[in-house]
Amino acid sequence: MHSYQHAKASDYAPGLRLGGFIGGRFNDTASLNLEVTFDYSNVSGLPPPMMVREWVLDFVVSPLFRPPPRGSLELVLGPKAGLFVSESTADAGLKYGYVLGVNVGFFMPVSRTTSLGLLLSFGWKHMLGGCATVGGGSVSSCGIARESRFASVFGLTAAAMF
Repeated sequence: MHSYQHAKASDYAPGLRLGGFIGGRFNDTASLNLEVTFDYSNVSGLPPPMMVREWVLDFVVSPLFRPPPRGSLELVLGPKAGLFVSESTADAGLKYGYVLGVNVGFFMPVSRTTSLGLLLSFGWKHMLGGCATVGGGSVSSCGIARESRFASVFGLTAAAMF
């Protein structure tokens, strides 16, 4: 599940989040990971018959650090940075930019090598540019964004750590 948290997000309800998080540990306390996240937006505040479909795909590097566990709960946390691409039927366009954020996870061990838990993610997305279809789909116009556009996205993901 993901939810937009910026001032212009009143038309959005929580939406679907799918993805993968793969990496390797350097030692017992640090790992380097690659994260791919697909968010399908739930645009619900528009009057009928307007129907907007929107998706965002993130490609992110996410190192995680794990302090020594206390009891049976494991904590992981770390920064994340990468790129995103997005498409929306509202403006018939493709947008792209960068992502900066943080991941925090809470895990319970279920075996010696596996833990299950939740990964909380917060990201700031800054649009750098995009392409829009003009004239009923016959011409595509691409360029750099003229205004600074940010989106704040909160994500909650069920996760397994091996």
